[in-house]
Amino acid sequence: MNDKNISINLDCDDDVLLFEKDTFKVSRLKELMIRETKIK
Repeated sequence: MNDKNISINLDCDDDVLLFEKDTFKVSRLKELMIRETKIK
């Protein structure tokens, strides 16, 4: 598997993700993604 393309199941909404300098709970990331898809 390529190190740049890692796939991890995010089953728990309380899991924390780190993207560069930003951190998100899975639940918050889901909200942001839903909001973005509704805008487009």
